[in-house]
Amino acid sequence: MKLNRIWIIASLILIIILSILTHSSILQVIAAVTGVIYVFGCAYENKYGQLFGVINSILYGYIMFSNGVYGTAIYDIIYCAPMQAYTYFTWGKDRHGNDRTEISRLTSFERIVLIILLTLVIGIYCIVATKLNVQYALVDGISIILGIVGLYMTSRKKIEQWYAFIISNIVMLAFWGIKSTQDISNVAMLAMWVIYLVNNCYGLYS
Repeated sequence: MKLNRIWIIASLILIIILSILTHSSILQVIAAVTGVIYVFGCAYENKYGQLFGVINSILYGYIMFSNGVYGTAIYDIIYCAPMQAYTYFTWGKDRHGNDRTEISRLTSFERIVLIILLTLVIGIYCIVATKLNVQYALVDGISIILGIVGLYMTSRKKIEQWYAFIISNIVMLAFWGIKSTQDISNVAMLAMWVIYLVNNCYGLYS
């Protein structure tokens, strides 16, 4: 437990230092800090982390809108924030002291069906978005579709949430990596996604 706290504190300090050095905006700093607290809350089954997730989703949605990734922006504000608020109430203990939601996993058949459906839906989204001249259609599609499924599975404490988030993390790392080469002030967002990825891998492992 002590090591977990050290990792959380070190991650937050890293975000703040990078933000200062790269002159990140105050919105990026707050979004990154609240996002890190949120993903740690998920990994350690702390429902209060969901409240930080609500703040992160609203701010990150605004940031993505400013970067022209409109689908993800709408998804973060309209879906993520309310879903995280919902998860706050589905997690925790009932009046008998038992977990309201137990950790579980999908069956092999459910996993196969889910993978097929996700591939089809992401493909359709990308085709439609490309025809509508949406920027970063693939980034948008993967982020939105996997995020929708991942957040729902988080509310039900399904193990597969971690796979959805890890894949999405890798895509967003590439996106912010490119953005950081264009403008160094985006490094705070890049660092946030690095920490997300490490933490989600830990969540899957644990």
